[in-house]
Amino acid sequence: MNIILVKPNGKTNQYGDLAKYSAIEPPIWHAILANYYKVTAIVDAEALNLSTIGTIKEIEEKNPDKVIILATGSHPSAFIQQKEESEKLKKKLDFLKIDCEILDKLPISPVKWGPPRWDLLPMDKYRCHNWHSWTNNSETSPYGVVYTSLSCPFKCNFCTVHNFYGNTFEQRTIEDIIADFETFHKMGVKNIKIMDELFIFSPGRVHLICDEIIKRWGDYFNIWAYARIDIMNEELLKKMRKAGIRWLAYGIESGNDAIRKDALKGSFTKEKIKEVIKMTQNNDICVIGNFMFGFWDDTLETMLETYDLARKLECEYINFYCVVAYPDTPLYEEMKSLNVALPVTWEQYSQLSADFLPLRTKDLEASQVLLFRDIVFKGYLKDFEYLYMLKQKFGEKVVDEITSLTSIKINRIC
Repeated sequence: MNIILVKPNGKTNQYGDLAKYSAIEPPIWHAILANYYKVTAIVDAEALNLSTIGTIKEIEEKNPDKVIILATGSHPSAFIQQKEESEKLKKKLDFLKIDCEILDKLPISPVKWGPPRWDLLPMDKYRCHNWHSWTNNSETSPYGVVYTSLSCPFKCNFCTVHNFYGNTFEQRTIEDIIADFETFHKMGVKNIKIMDELFIFSPGRVHLICDEIIKRWGDYFNIWAYARIDIMNEELLKKMRKAGIRWLAYGIESGNDAIRKDALKGSFTKEKIKEVIKMTQNNDICVIGNFMFGFWDDTLETMLETYDLARKLECEYINFYCVVAYPDTPLYEEMKSLNVALPVTWEQYSQLSADFLPLRTKDLEASQVLLFRDIVFKGYLKDFEYLYMLKQKFGEKVVDEITSLTSIKINRIC
């Protein structure tokens, strides 16, 4: 049977004019599902920048008996944001009498299905995030993705990862992980994302992975990964930097200790956050601070508290998100019981789309939360001290890039 896998293109709807600053990641789950389904081709419409019609033409040329659509890239939330595009494709394929199936979760554990089939993907089309390239002379391509574990051992009430992966937290063998790095090294890929929901979970295991990378390639790679404040220590940071890990993304979420604890992000305090961020930067690793506005107990004062913490931490880059209740999460059920307005279209889940609909809080309307987020995001990136820090670390070119980014207006309906 001639089966092909498809990743639809919803990038413009998700990012609008900011799309050029975002990553185009090689879809690792498609590359592994290729082994499971024994596919003959993968159509990555996002990487090829195909419209719905262009995607259909590409599919028809391959003359498939069956088409399997998986909307998400390396993060499950993208599935919801791109589901509308998936459904459009399915309707057209049904009309053409081509058997089509949409996957809303992984049907297998990828750990057991061998290395990704990168040979089926247009690897020259992928690029890393703009900030990730700053530690690689602003070279965004080529770009690769590695995973060392599956799912997440924690259960934050707003997170959707368990729906996609299942509740089983699995870890790959170190031999398989290093084999992936070897593949990318042979391909000349330096920019690497470790896509685990939480790479820095077991420090002893991270040491072993880093030791293997250092032994073979030193700090050849330009790697970024997710980490947690309450797991980090100095010895681990030193080892990771030697292995080429130059960026760590910390989920700080709120500047208010009570709100952060309620979201199940750990019991660490603001002082602990400041200590770990400074320790990370002192070890020559840049920080992406991830913050969220619009928790149920958020007020204007607590959101200002979050923004104030973000400014004081002086992260090299930040992501400011609004809280969203994804279907089948505890937060979704809680908000539904409170009669809070929830998205009714898939685009309303996309943080940068015109239709984006975040959650309201007990005291603030959704439109107020969103306006706050958009104002402080540009405020952070336009701050003179922040731009001066970027110039000192990365040069004038990066300052120009940020200036260009902040000149783009995000259109909002909410």
